[in-house]
Amino acid sequence: MIEQNNAIIETDFQLSKLHYAKINLRSIFYNMLSNAIKYRHPKRQPVIHIKSRKLDGYICLSFQDNGLGMSDNQVKKLFSMFRRFHTHVEGTGMVCTWSNV
Repeated sequence: MIEQNNAIIETDFQLSKLHYAKINLRSIFYNMLSNAIKYRHPKRQPVIHIKSRKLDGYICLSFQDNGLGMSDNQVKKLFSMFRRFHTHVEGTGMVCTWSNV
């Protein structure tokens, strides 16, 4: 998917280790990367930034892309279960979990 869409992935990992269940971390990466590509802007090459850092005692893993984006109203509803904002691709919506480290 990354190669087919000529996506660029840039990383800035400030942490050398992350203690998390491998299968769950793989799922997070897969979902975030595939969503960034699925919801890419049709007139731009997809660019995805992945960062990790420690912030206020928590591990912060962030993904940023240059895709279609969301309106302020959509952002307010972002973490509702099974919420979808774009209908041009298949999917069930997003479920998000948080864990402190």
